[in-house]
Parts: sequence; C-alpha cells; structure tokens
Amino acid sequence: MLNQTSIYRVSMALKNRDKRAEVDLKDLVEDLAGAKDEYNFINEDGHRLLLLEPTSKRLNLLFKPGQNQDFKVSMLAGFEDVLRDEFDWLVYCEEDKTLLEKKIARPLQQNEFKNVLEELEQGSNYRLLTEPAIENLLKKKAKTGAKRGRRVHRHRDDDAEPDICLEEALQQMESLVGLEEFKREMAKTVRYMNNLNAVDSSLKPREIFPYHYIVTTEGQGVGLSTALNIMVTIFYHLGICSIYGLAEDKIEKRGRFGLRFLRHHDFDENGVCAIVGIDQLDDESKQETIGELLDDHKEQVIVMVVDDQKKETLGQLQEILSGINQPFRQIHLPAYSQKELLEIFNRVIKTYNCSLDPEGEKLLKKVVCKLQGEGNFSGVRTLSAIAGEMIFVLKSCELQNKEEAESRVINGYLSSILDNSKTPAVEAAGEESPLEQLDSMIGLESVKSRMREILGHFIMEKKKAELGMENSNLCMHMIFTGNPGTGKTTVARIIGKLLKEEGLLEKGDLIEVCREDLVARYVGHTALKTAAVVEKSLGSILFIDEAYSLDGGHEHDFGHEVLATLVKKMEEHKDELVVILAGYSSEMEKMVALNPGLSSRVPHQIHFPDYSAEELYQIFEQHLGQGYRLDKKAVCSLKELFSRAPSNPTRQGGNGRFVRNVIERLKMKQSKRLLRQKEVNSQALKRITASDVKALLADPDLVSTGESKKSIGFQPE
Repeated sequence: MLNQTSIYRVSMALKNRDKRAEVDLKDLVEDLAGAKDEYNFINEDGHRLLLLEPTSKRLNLLFKPGQNQDFKVSMLAGFEDVLRDEFDWLVYCEEDKTLLEKKIARPLQQNEFKNVLEELEQGSNYRLLTEPAIENLLKKKAKTGAKRGRRVHRHRDDDAEPDICLEEALQQMESLVGLEEFKREMAKTVRYMNNLNAVDSSLKPREIFPYHYIVTTEGQGVGLSTALNIMVTIFYHLGICSIYGLAEDKIEKRGRFGLRFLRHHDFDENGVCAIVGIDQLDDESKQETIGELLDDHKEQVIVMVVDDQKKETLGQLQEILSGINQPFRQIHLPAYSQKELLEIFNRVIKTYNCSLDPEGEKLLKKVVCKLQGEGNFSGVRTLSAIAGEMIFVLKSCELQNKEEAESRVINGYLSSILDNSKTPAVEAAGEESPLEQLDSMIGLESVKSRMREILGHFIMEKKKAELGMENSNLCMHMIFTGNPGTGKTTVARIIGKLLKEEGLLEKGDLIEVCREDLVARYVGHTALKTAAVVEKSLGSILFIDEAYSLDGGHEHDFGHEVLATLVKKMEEHKDELVVILAGYSSEMEKMVALNPGLSSRVPHQIHFPDYSAEELYQIFEQHLGQGYRLDKKAVCSLKELFSRAPSNPTRQGGNGRFVRNVIERLKMKQSKRLLRQKEVNSQALKRITASDVKALLADPDLVSTGESKKSIGFQPE
C-alpha cells in the first residue's frame, strides 16, 4: 500500500522573471511532455514524473521519488537538463544555468488522491503518460467504484464495455471469412474457461489462464486487427481481462530512444496489448525488454506479432519466453486465398447494394494476381481501397439500365487496373513513406545513418535559405561506392522520393544511365549527348552506374569529355539536379583523381558494404515469395551457402543479385522435382526441400567446394 508521502505535487516557473511575461507554458506542452518522457526513460534512480495541465506561467507536475527516498529539488535536475540539451530552452531563459524555479512541493494527502485521480482521468489537450506508480492509485479507485471504467487510448469504447455479449461475439467470429486457426483457438479457450469455472467458480481467471500470445502473420491485411478486437471482447467476458480495451502499436526505432514506448506505454489501461513488429528489437535488448514487459503487465494479455518469414526472430522469441518460464500460446494468420478474398470483396460492396457478375469475379482474380506479382498487394487493405474507389466511380455515374450498366462500370473499372501498373487507390493503400522504405532495407546500417545525416543537412540548409539566414550554396551530388547488388540503385530511388517530398527536387524520379548513354560515336558529339541527358534529368536523380567506365584508359577517350561536361552541368544545375556516380571503390577513386573538379562538386561519398551471411539469408526470405516453407535441412544448407558468399573475391558473393540468382535456380530445381510427381497440390508447390537445395549446390557454375577453387557465385563469362 502506498503511503501518503509517496507522491508529490510540484509547481515550477521559469527562473528568469523577465522571460515569464513573454512565454506561455501552454504553448510549449510538446516540449514539456517530451522532456518528461526522456527523463523517465533515462532515469536510473526510480524517480517518475507525470505532467498535469500547466497554467500560462506555471508548470504542474506529480513526482514520485525512487523507493525509500525523500523528495529533493535536485531530483528534478535531469528534467531541466533534457529541456536544455534536447529542446534548447536556453532561448527562453537566456544563459541562466537553472531554467526552472520550484514554487510548491508538497506530499499529497490520502484524502487528496480522489481529486487528483479525477483530474487525471479527465485528460487534457496533450498526451498524458500514466506511470506505474500513478496506475497503482488508478487501480485502487477502480476496485472501489468504476471496476471496468478506464480510459482506452486506442480502439476506445466510450462506455468501457463491449456492445455485444459473449454469444454474439462468438457468432460474429464464426461469420468471418478465413481465420480458421484463430477461431479454433478462441473456441478452445471458451470451453476451457467454462469447464474450469464449473468445477470451481472461485478460481481467478488470470491464474488459470496465464498465457500471452505469439501471432505469426503471412503478410499484410490478413485480419489481424479484426482478430484482436474479437479477442478483446471474448477475454473480457471470460474474465481473463478485467479491463475492456485494445492497445495495438508498432515498434519503430526512433533514434536512441527507439524502444521507449515499450517501457512507458500505457498498457495498464487496456486488456489486450498487441506489439506489431517485434523483430525490430535488437538482440541485446530483446530478452530484457520482453521480460520486463511481461512481468510488469501480468494482468494484461500481451500479443507479440511476428512476420511469418522472420523464422529466426520467431525462434528467439520462443526461446526467450521459455527461458523466463512464461507460458504462451501461438496462432498463425495465413494470407487469404483467392476464394476468401473474393468473398470478402463481395461482402464489402454488398453494403452498397452492389455485386460482381461472373465476368467481374474473373477480373478481380486477375487484378489480385497482378498486384501480388508487382508486390503492391496488402490483403484486405488493398481490397478495401479498390472497393472504395470502385463504389465512388459507380455511384457518381448517371445510369439508365441500372443492373446492366452497373456491371459494365464495375468491370470497366477492374479492367482499367489491369491496363495500368498501379491505381492511385492501390498505391496509397500499400506504399510506405520514403524514410520507412529506407529503414526497412535489410542491413546497410552505416548507409542509413549517413543518408539521414546528409538529408537532414539538405533540409536544414533549405530552411535557412527560406528564412534569409544564408545564401544557399547547397550541393547535393553524391558518389556511391561498393560491389554490385548492394542496394545503391534502391537507395538512390528513395533519395529522389525524399527530396521531392521536401521540395528540393521537382520530380524526384530516377534516371539510370551508363557509358553508352553518354558517349557518342563521333568527335564533338559526346558533349551534346551528355548535355541532352542532363537536361532530360532536371528535377530528378541522374544515376550513372559503373561511372568509372567513363575513363577509357587513354587520353583521347570520349569518356573524359563526358566528365568535363558533367562537371560543368552539375555546377550550373546544382539546385535542380542530383547526380549520383556509382561503382567499385578503387575504380571510383581513380576516376575522381582524373578530374579534380569532381571532388569539389561531389561532396558526399557513401560506401555500400557487402551483406553479411545473416543479411543475405534475410534477403532470401524476403524475396522468395509469400507462403513458401523450407525444410530445416534446406535452411541449414542455404545458410551455409550464404556464410561463404561475403568472402567471395569475385565481388559477386555478398550481394542481393547473388541471392536473386539463388532463388531463381532453387525454384527451377523444385519444379524439376515436382514434374516427376503424379499429383501436385498447393502445399507441395510452396515447399522447398533439402533435395532441392542439394541439387542447387551441385551446379558447377554456382559454387565450388574443391580446394583448387575458392570462388562462390556465378562465374564471369
């Protein structure tokens, strides 16, 4: 039980009295909330802060000292440090060493708890982070009054009670398309809890059902949120969760405080808490973070969501939970079949009194196959986007023969998707932001860090120029060095999108050229050809692959003319063009040395390292395709293959192209094996066996195991 002096109410004001009249603290709540988060994250003494609504001139806090400690003003020094270092509060307080002045600091008395809690539960106009110490008080109030009436930050139910009873929830679950394994698990849980309660109704639900969950998903749009919402209702009615609510959040690495939300997230206010993207946790912090999370939130059901392709992450997670003796159950959410997707689509459009005719059903199946092949299909999300756009097109038409005309419009819309590589609705449904695309790339950590630094510099220089602080002398040209297949072209494409978003490039698309596109056959024509390519690339990224080939090895080579023209045009159009020169490290160094103007006009050089063995296998998993299953021996053999690839002296081993070649050949070996079988079902088509990998390794031009040959990868012609 908390004693009456365990929480203090503290009021603070700016130390500089002259500044108080100029600054309204209500305008700075984001700074204050951020500083409070940082303080709670980095503090190692157990001190905890909670922000209350500030007045215009005074900051109000609740402060809980660490265990067995009395309040001292010095305990708040870390909070001031964050405001100074992270948010530059010196501009508000000039050069004062102390930013804030303590006005009131007193312990809350027991009879004040109720008023404080009511104030907390009313919320405010900015985010409140409720710490465990304060949560203990909230739990105490919940037991004496509003048993299940807590706030829910996400998927909130205003009455904190489900709208449907258990039987209705189970009926709703059974009516869902697909999700068969999830349905069986929920039905088992209901029978289990009912049978035990029939034996002894005094048993505590969380003691007889202490499980957390691992949920594996086969891609996006597989019904995860739907399943979680039904789980919330069922578990609440069974008494497994005493709170009705769902918190669903995705792990993202946000600088050095990347895992902060896991440590401070308001999970106590929700019954089921889903963590999506658990594979983003690094290995060192994974066990400690998960262990602390499960230990701190025993009353909640934690659902850890893992991509089915992340086999190693799944294995690590299972080992961690077993190692801390935490019981867990596992559910798999597979990708919807074409039949299931068609049924879902028909249910969606039926609410608008629409339906597909047989021709429309065929067209929709073709659309799904096309988008899956392009990598632009995100399950139900994409279907919903297509349905929404289709209904808009249909209902905005003037139709005479309604039934016949509706089918014509619907089929015409679906045909238009097949005629175009993308539709706006589909693209919006599945596309990540450029920074998310960069972060999601496997490996390349040094490249990502350097790119963030460079892009941040570009953005800040643009802002300075807009404010008239400095004359813009920004030069955005770059040199990428590294072996083929290490992600240079992909990163260049992402850079174009980012620069377009920030208004630094008009178009932001990628124009790829090589020596043949720049060098002409006749004297005097090369400069004109190069200039024409540059003009075409204005507003875009001009990406010159194997740029070192512009040095033909003798002084009369036309490649020197290309370089001279490029240097001139890069300077003339530095505000509307980004040139990226790419190639092997040593060759690029020699090329830059040939033309001194290049080094001054291309200030940003980035090296792309070869992928490690682990990264190569991750790329393999990512590009193999949805739904494939590998035998354990096949996985071991492939990992052994990739473990030797990075050391390949031919420069063709530790890169993505090698992986793609391996995938293509492996599928050929699988096809050869399946042709010998009489019957082939869908499971066989998605299975890669150890014999397939063995046949792959037997190809003499793929890998050499003899002592006389030490190269790995496809041999040069």
